[in-house]
Amino acid sequence: DKGATVHCAGINVGVPIVMADSSSVDLVHATHSGRLLVLPIVGQDSTLNLPTPATPFGQHYHFIYGGTSVEAHEFIIRTKTTDNSVLIQGSINWTESDSAASGAAIANGTEALTIHNAGAIDIHFVAASASLWYVWGAVNSDTAPVWST
Repeated sequence: DKGATVHCAGINVGVPIVMADSSSVDLVHATHSGRLLVLPIVGQDSTLNLPTPATPFGQHYHFIYGGTSVEAHEFIIRTKTTDNSVLIQGSINWTESDSAASGAAIANGTEALTIHNAGAIDIHFVAASASLWYVWGAVNSDTAPVWST
């Protein structure tokens, strides 16, 4: 039902959107913010570009993995700007699917998160200011997620 709204832990996540199998997607506040964004199995590495925050604490992007097997490609979630004018701060918990390794991947002024071969993703980004995204969540993949500029 396209008019249905999903409530998750008391948070209105809007009507879920299953993202397209694409090598690059520019997220749009009016289209994607406040909605559950389901990442499918993809045919190549995929980059999801967060827009420049315009509404502090009014923009929220929630990503989950909706595949039926471990993804064989990378998901890269990054700021659309690449000149260090918009950064990401926070951390995500991770576990490796092929070992007992786990930990926290801390973002302290980075621009991009790379997730290799995901088995599970539950990540949130919320606009903190016009130049900062806060991040939190969890990832299960065959290697630790990597933050970079």
